[in-house]
Parts: sequence; structure tokens; C-alpha cells
Amino acid sequence: MSLVIKAKNVIDDWEDFLREYLRDKRGVTEKETLDTIVSQLKANLKEKKRFVFCAYIGGAICGFITGTPQGEVLEVVSLYVLPKSYE
Repeated sequence: MSLVIKAKNVIDDWEDFLREYLRDKRGVTEKETLDTIVSQLKANLKEKKRFVFCAYIGGAICGFITGTPQGEVLEVVSLYVLPKSYE
């Protein structure tokens, strides 16, 4: 099984995955807070203040990397991969 990494400039097929991560791993439970985080990330992606790479196995998302561009360097803010995908 191979892992596919795709650069993202919009929150499209991985928004639900992001919300699940924020709820389950970061403890963000309020819908308003989740909506604010997602909206801010959407705006930052549009303005190219953030970047996202999503990882897929068999067409299903299994992780992501987010960060900020610092010239030629991409500074990683978060990296998350589903533990079951380590196999």
C-alpha cells in the first residue's frame, strides 16, 4: 500500500478529517470554536499565509501537515497521521 501526499490550497475533502482531529486529539468541542478555526485556516490558505499537505492511503485521507511559509523554508506547525496508517 502506498501513501500519496497532495498539496492543498483549499479545505475540501479533508475538512471532516480536520474537525475530527481537533475534537478527538486537541479537545476542541465547541462548534463555534471549530468553525472559527476552519474559517481562519481557509482564509490563511487563500492568502497563502499557511500551507497544507494531506496524506492519503487507498484514496482515503490518513493525515496532514500544516505550516507557514518562511521564504524557501516551510515551517511545520502540525503533523498528524492516523496511528493505524503506520502499518
